[in-house]
Amino acid sequence: MLNAGALNKLRLYILVLLIFCLLVSIRYYEFRYIQRSVQPIRHEITLDIPRVIWQTSEIPTDHDEFNNKRPDAPLLSENDEDLQGLSRTWRDRNPNYRYERLNDTAALDFIRSRYSHRPDIVKIYESIKDIILQIDLLRYLLILSEGGLYTDMDTLCCRSIDLWSRELGADANKVKMIIGIEVDGHPDVDEFPFPVQFAQWTIAAAPQHPLMAHVVETVIKKLTSVQDENGQVVAKELINVLEWTGPRVRY
Repeated sequence: MLNAGALNKLRLYILVLLIFCLLVSIRYYEFRYIQRSVQPIRHEITLDIPRVIWQTSEIPTDHDEFNNKRPDAPLLSENDEDLQGLSRTWRDRNPNYRYERLNDTAALDFIRSRYSHRPDIVKIYESIKDIILQIDLLRYLLILSEGGLYTDMDTLCCRSIDLWSRELGADANKVKMIIGIEVDGHPDVDEFPFPVQFAQWTIAAAPQHPLMAHVVETVIKKLTSVQDENGQVVAKELINVLEWTGPRVRY
């Protein structure tokens, strides 16, 4: 039989061994689960950018209305000959692309249909009283759901869309999003108050692209906050458009 001293030592050894095993188990758990959870999420984008061009019928004029702090943006008619000529350049230079133009009614039907599972998106879209903010949100929702290329009515297509990636040396089959830089520097003009702005008047992406999903969630969060604070969604100044739905929304 063990004497009292030896028995106490054995108990101490067993306690130390148990503590050691517990520490090892904790470290193993941290390595297997906690460390894994902080790894960046990688999205596998398997779909290509569809050959479809999206435009909307209502075209706000430039941002001159904000010079007088007026939230109501005057609209250009989709029947304007100059706009029709610009729009034709997209169809003429991209004959293998489907062309879709949405008016107010079609846009609202689209939102209600494609985003019926997101009543928060439908609600905020319907509550927007500012046409510029609404068209900005619409383009993101179109591209997120359907993919393809969105471009404003007052833009000119100089080259076939299929050449864009190729001319930059990129494999068109691997390109899942196309976005331009609107401003890159420190402009000394009021129209570009930020040193870096992304162009969103022409943008293309594969359906369900994670960046577009992030943009939509960011815009909905911002506009919901504006709605809660002011009781309506209206941009009173150009800076509101830029930060809520425009070229600064991705920041």
